[in-house]
Amino acid sequence: MLIRQMQRVLLILVSLLAVSLVILTLWRTPTGEYSSLRSKISQVAGDLIPWTPNNSTLNTLVNETHQEIFSLSTPDGRFFPIKFGDLTAFNPSIIPHPNPVLGNNSFLVVGQKRRVKKDGTDPGPEDTSVFHVEIGCTASFITDPSTGVVSLECTDHPENLPIAATPGNKCTGKHAYMSWNIGPHDARVFWGPKKPLIIFGSNSGHACFGMFLQDFRVLMDWQPEYFGTESWRVATELKRPGKWGFIEKNWFVWWDGEGNMYGHYEILPRRVFAKLDGVGEAGQDLGPLVGRRIVEGGGKMGFEAGGRKRGMGKRGGKYEVGNDWNWDTKCMERYFPRLPRNRPEDIHQATNSLRVTLCKRRGNQAKTTTQQENGQPYHGKAKLDDRKEEEAEPECTPNDDNTVIMTIVHHKTYYDYHGQYEPYVVLFRQRKPFELYGISKKPLWIRGRERQSAKRSDMFYVSSVSWKEKGLGYHGFLDDVVFLGFGIEDRRSGGMDLTMASLLEGIGLC
Repeated sequence: MLIRQMQRVLLILVSLLAVSLVILTLWRTPTGEYSSLRSKISQVAGDLIPWTPNNSTLNTLVNETHQEIFSLSTPDGRFFPIKFGDLTAFNPSIIPHPNPVLGNNSFLVVGQKRRVKKDGTDPGPEDTSVFHVEIGCTASFITDPSTGVVSLECTDHPENLPIAATPGNKCTGKHAYMSWNIGPHDARVFWGPKKPLIIFGSNSGHACFGMFLQDFRVLMDWQPEYFGTESWRVATELKRPGKWGFIEKNWFVWWDGEGNMYGHYEILPRRVFAKLDGVGEAGQDLGPLVGRRIVEGGGKMGFEAGGRKRGMGKRGGKYEVGNDWNWDTKCMERYFPRLPRNRPEDIHQATNSLRVTLCKRRGNQAKTTTQQENGQPYHGKAKLDDRKEEEAEPECTPNDDNTVIMTIVHHKTYYDYHGQYEPYVVLFRQRKPFELYGISKKPLWIRGRERQSAKRSDMFYVSSVSWKEKGLGYHGFLDDVVFLGFGIEDRRSGGMDLTMASLLEGIGLC
């Protein structure tokens, strides 16, 4: 009897072990690729001097739920404020100033101007203005000698960007008043492969609000350049495949490895993206072409069609995508939080895009640190000038296997009349079928953001990402430094600079 009981127990244990092995096999990440990437990221991020953690109860909650990130240009790793002189603005963008004479501590910053009373408070319901502008200036890092606080401040007076109003008569019903809008909303300034661009929302000929793209060089006092017959000298409305929403926003553009331009319109309930031509016309929706199953063959990632039919939409917090339960959907379900039914939560696009090669630009002796020289944080190139220039890693030649497109999306919640945005990094391949490559396992927590309680914290909206070093444009490596620009409570602006490796330290592969 005892022997038979032990046999039953042993049989149960063996069955459980077998089931566990099957689950691990089904859900495993590409181990070799993941270990290699983790090693490269850790090598770069490990060069950073660790900040002393704050052991308060609320900070402990942050460490459990988020990946905390730190700024290279501040003594304590907190974000730096962005100051627009005597004006205020939010949702900023930051790019290096193109003029080499101004040195490495010179940047262009742009933000949505905030309307305020003379005492600096919100105008309230009596404000009926329909005029909106983006303001921009040349800015530098400045350290307050009395407090030691580092900020990025305008060194000249901010000017309105001369973005023309756009016509449109598609705002109807309770939103009819939006037809009176004048000026841009939610602009992002960023570098493409060849030039800086600005994308913004305004009245549309296809929806109440649409998205427009324009060459940024014609909107500020740029250094003299020959423009030729290039596109986007005038703000041009971008088109999209499929059905238009009433208000379209948060689109971003990106470029594949061959330099072709695409628009990315939606991340959920499924990805929607299409190729764009030089006048904003969109091709077919390429989202459904992402492989239903991704298979490994010959050491490289391939794709094949297949899978079972599914309806489109969200059911019980699980994402149902287009025709199939495909690669992208499985990855998003794994890393994004589940969205409760009929609750004020959403996941949507937020920033522009960058191209990232997932290895180090410089040799192993090059260090990216937060060490200070003469008591001052590093600005400009964040110690790039002090690095020992070496050749890239032997295998670090950009190609379709090691280079991806990076953007940031938000998990938005709105409870108790207060919105909160939790940022996730998203990576996808730069070659067809452009499938997802990785997503942050935890949302980012910007040091300096404050918690009021376990469930409520400052509203930080990450609006832009760019390479900090002059000349990098659209493409960088793990050890290059990036700017994050973000709005705070729709009232003011902040920024952070950190290596791309630090930003990707919490990435989970699909």
